[in-house]
Amino acid sequence: MKVGTKLFLSLAVPMVFLFALFGYLDGRSSSHRLRDELAREGRAISRTVQYSIEDALRDRQLEDVRDLVDAITGYERIFGVRLFDRDGQIRYQSTELESHPFAHEAQLETVLTTRDPLEVRRRVDEEPVVSFLNPLLGPDGSLLGAVQVIQLESFIEEDLRSSWTRIALLTGAMILATAGVISLVTRFVVTRPIDALASGFRNVGLGRHPEMPRTSSDEFDRLAAEFTAMCDRLDAAQASLLEEQEERQKIEADLRNTARLASLGELAAGLAHEIGTPLGVIAGRAEILQRRLAGNEQAEQSLEIVLEQIDRISRIVRSMLDFARVRELHLAEVSVPTVLARTLEFVSHRLEERDIASHVREVSPIPAVRADAEHLQEVFLNVILNASDAMPEGGTIDVTIEPRSELHPEHGRTLETVKLEFRDTGSGIAQHHIERVFDPFFTTKEVGRGTGLGLSISYGIVKEHGGWMEIESKVGQGTTVRVHLPVTGPSASSGSRQTNGMARESSRRNEEAVGMERRG
Repeated sequence: MKVGTKLFLSLAVPMVFLFALFGYLDGRSSSHRLRDELAREGRAISRTVQYSIEDALRDRQLEDVRDLVDAITGYERIFGVRLFDRDGQIRYQSTELESHPFAHEAQLETVLTTRDPLEVRRRVDEEPVVSFLNPLLGPDGSLLGAVQVIQLESFIEEDLRSSWTRIALLTGAMILATAGVISLVTRFVVTRPIDALASGFRNVGLGRHPEMPRTSSDEFDRLAAEFTAMCDRLDAAQASLLEEQEERQKIEADLRNTARLASLGELAAGLAHEIGTPLGVIAGRAEILQRRLAGNEQAEQSLEIVLEQIDRISRIVRSMLDFARVRELHLAEVSVPTVLARTLEFVSHRLEERDIASHVREVSPIPAVRADAEHLQEVFLNVILNASDAMPEGGTIDVTIEPRSELHPEHGRTLETVKLEFRDTGSGIAQHHIERVFDPFFTTKEVGRGTGLGLSISYGIVKEHGGWMEIESKVGQGTTVRVHLPVTGPSASSGSRQTNGMARESSRRNEEAVGMERRG
């Protein structure tokens, strides 16, 4: 609920209550006052009628009595007049009373007996009336009869309704006027400063430092000043935190790289020594047996399987050595479309064999990036080979290249990048595997089809170039891999550091890897 609405309700509700209370009290006071006035007026009228009728009866002017009754009945507040004899029988009554039989015999009997006037309040046709019963006496004090004057009180209720209507209209007008004033006041005095503050908070949440307008010297102006000072302190704290975070990340990365290189280096050296030589001997003996047993189909088949498994073990050992090998980045101005075209040409035979079509689309001129061309080719090669493995029955690989201005997902800085999007129509990856695709040695391929190091190596290469990778996939709908490469390349410190086992050898090694995949 808005502030203006709350303020309006906080004023309107008490206002309605106060006006209602005032109307109720005023109505009660007016009702009592009018009833008293009406009673006095009714008594005076009934006395006048009593004396006039007594004079007319004394002079035996019955016709004058009827004229007097009709004349009194014509008065707007008189409902009717009845004339009774000494026995309580109606001698004459107004025309309006003929349809309303007299129902107060007991009161009439009291008046005739005590010769004292009597007032009775009741309703006739749902209208409130006052009945004045007065005795009629002769000059000698003898009882001649009685007269009843019925006075209307309905105008009192009409007056109350009119009063309530005026109060309601006045209340409504006051509420509307209050709403208008509050709306104008809150719009210019409250809403605008609050909107400016809310916009400032949103901008701070988006990482921008807004300038708060200061147009007055009230509380909102002081709040805007404090908000601006808070933003300045936040900017300073953020800058300090970013510097500390970068330094910490560098230290942690160096520590992780050192620990990983040490462990993997020892493992790779041990494997090369302990496994490499025996594997060479086994492979040589198997090839000799294969030549000697030429023509023995069962033996040749078994030896072929042995050689394939030896080849697989060799690839795993070589991948681990490559993953742990320390190499430097050779940065230069590189055309990404050219590197991609060379990679696609390199694997064209493999794609043709699997009936896989590739399409490349460039969105606007693509700027050159500062990178290591051979390492980028290794990234593209791993992504394309993974896509081809996911499409054993054929399919398409669509590659889109476009320049972008993007926020880095780690440090949040805006970078000019070249974005490559590899979209295949393969089998896809299960959602619970998506978060692990960049982990070393994780693979969803069949045994013998891969080591699980391709995407991990690619991720490391792209990260060493200051970029990042993303992957989206749905089972049965294909996979999309996005590679984001900064145009300016890695930072100076990153460019001077050696890659942490992410550097590949030359195109000759890539050709060898593709050749082994083709054989496997």
